[in-house]
Amino acid sequence: MKGGARTPMKTHLRTIALALAIVLALAPSIGLAQTSAYRYWWQVVDELGQPYTGQNVTCSVYRPNQTGAAVVHTTAQLTSGGTSPLTSDANGQVQFYSSLNEPVDVTCNYAFGGVAQVNRLRITDHKIIVPRQAGTVVSKFAVNAASATYQTDSGIALPGGAVIRDVIVQNLNPLSLGTYHLSVGFLGNHAVATANALVNQVDLTPSVEWLRPGLVGSAGGGPGAVARGTHRGSALADFHASVCSGGVCGGPTIYREMPYVVHVGSGLTVSYSAQPGTGNALRAHVHIIWQKMHVGVNRQGLTN
Repeated sequence: MKGGARTPMKTHLRTIALALAIVLALAPSIGLAQTSAYRYWWQVVDELGQPYTGQNVTCSVYRPNQTGAAVVHTTAQLTSGGTSPLTSDANGQVQFYSSLNEPVDVTCNYAFGGVAQVNRLRITDHKIIVPRQAGTVVSKFAVNAASATYQTDSGIALPGGAVIRDVIVQNLNPLSLGTYHLSVGFLGNHAVATANALVNQVDLTPSVEWLRPGLVGSAGGGPGAVARGTHRGSALADFHASVCSGGVCGGPTIYREMPYVVHVGSGLTVSYSAQPGTGNALRAHVHIIWQKMHVGVNRQGLTN
């Protein structure tokens, strides 16, 4: 064919080349848009694979081996965010956006009983199984405080109706670095939401690794456990600083331990307060031992 006339084949090849050039030119911006935000989502189901319908599951999200709740975002633009717990939607689905594509630890609680703890949940994992009936549960969080801190969010939320049985503290401080003090309580505007509702100024002495906050020294006989003080918080202990007998007050102190039922329907967020030693960080693991029955607060029935 004479001159510059184009064959259909040449025209087709030029069109393909132009399209490829446009794609390559836009590739950096497309890649940036795809990787600037990572969407984590999963559906909460029971043992039979049935989803929990309604906004009745809360999930706490935190980074492995880090203290405190992870920062989560509600939009892909990462312009709005905060900390968990997150609440499921009408179909039992939970989601958030993050700038990091890294595994996360997740604890999910069903409002009427049942809990699941998943370690290192990946962005490709889309199901968490929460049993309808829950036995004893251990919720754990880490404390790593280089300086004094007051009522810091632990990243753990306990649902309404949870029966807290005990608290165990694992002391991770190095030996011979002095005495540290740790308190554990709740956040919120409720009567029990104090800095030391569960643990009251427990001493983390270097020579002891596992501690169960409780009675501080017995001193003589009496009708009950006799003590000078307690490291157990007011939600888990009834501590009478003075007892009156025969019209005379100031006698032996009566101390008894008891479980605590989270009476707030929306649950309570656990907090910690740390007073580290001079020049050294307070490092500990706090284990909260609790149970949750398949009923709600104030005798609510077995509803979904």
